[in-house]
Amino acid sequence: MATSDLTNIPYPDEDQDPFYDTFVDFVTDVDIKFYGLLQSVGNIIIPAPSINWDGVGVLTWTGDFIMPILKTNFQLAVRFGPDGQTRSMTLNDGDKVVIVAPVTSSENIVANFLVVPGAVAYQAGLFVFGMRVGTRFYANLPQTF
Repeated sequence: MATSDLTNIPYPDEDQDPFYDTFVDFVTDVDIKFYGLLQSVGNIIIPAPSINWDGVGVLTWTGDFIMPILKTNFQLAVRFGPDGQTRSMTLNDGDKVVIVAPVTSSENIVANFLVVPGAVAYQAGLFVFGMRVGTRFYANLPQTF
């Protein structure tokens, strides 16, 4: 079985016989990745009541960030940083802050931010919240009007 270069989507080798199982893997993987992409670019995150960036590397907040879970009437509350206990995180230059949102859910759920240094590996439901560049933190938060 061969895989694509960028996203490792499986596909049958040339002249592979039988190829049906590999084809099913291909269709399933494309479906998961395409839906994950739609979820990532089509979703918003509602900011916490107060957010503070100190310019040195510490991001703090009060309250939860809220993210709707697409295809449901439920939501994901992003509560804590990577330590799972505090509403803060320390970031180095180039660090990305991500959330992994479920594709679907039958209830409201709670998750925490993750910090990823360097490149971010793709996975379904991945939402990049922000990134530290130098002394600034760029957040993927919506503007309100």
